[in-house]
Amino acid sequence: MQIYNCLAIEPDSKNRMILKQAMSLVAEFNHITLVRNDKAALELLRSGSAYDLIFISDRFDKNKISQFIKKAKEFDSGFLAGYILLTSTQNDARTVAKSLLQGIDGVLIEPYSIDSLQELSLLAAKVKEQREEEKRKIVLSFLASNVIYCVDIMAQAIILSHSANSIRRTIKRVNESILSLGSNNILELYLDILSKSFMKVQKPVIVVQECRYKGTSERVKKIAQKDVIDKLENKISKIQKDIESKGII
Repeated sequence: MQIYNCLAIEPDSKNRMILKQAMSLVAEFNHITLVRNDKAALELLRSGSAYDLIFISDRFDKNKISQFIKKAKEFDSGFLAGYILLTSTQNDARTVAKSLLQGIDGVLIEPYSIDSLQELSLLAAKVKEQREEEKRKIVLSFLASNVIYCVDIMAQAIILSHSANSIRRTIKRVNESILSLGSNNILELYLDILSKSFMKVQKPVIVVQECRYKGTSERVKKIAQKDVIDKLENKISKIQKDIESKGII
């Protein structure tokens, strides 16, 4: 049985207890954290706490709810979570549609029943799978753009008669990081994204200008070439750091 961690944002203390009691009757929701406002919820997400479902009361202003969801999704656990609107009334289709546009994935209406909560456990699994797929696409798009940039740098390094081994190593690390994402169709998905990314490339990026020195001094020429090569190496080092900073490799 899948167990889900939940976070509920409810300003009314009585309603917080009612929700907690109702959820305690559903085995899938054995752990729920209750907070009074969005600020406390964001602090928990910022600290690294992971949640599968985040409940937020409709007692908050609609704009506040929308802003909270936008900020919450900046964190990994907030991005993967499903967002459930807590409401005391049966909303009409138009109101529900607006909520969905704001980032709400489902609605839980008072009085909270075991059946409705069990339905949310199914929704949580579905949303998490969709968000993980979405996150994989974002990561793969980021990696694809860096591979294309590496190809541009490699081409310029070869034109300058410089070894492109460090660039090749970076591309290899990118490829290894893709396999670590652990999805059955990850290579197929990556190749699809990479091919589409290449199709959108209009003009190769000129990373640095070729050595402009045209004099006869070999020493000065080598110094000028080294400056160009150092710039190329700095560019590739920056790509590696960008990838590592995102926790991909």
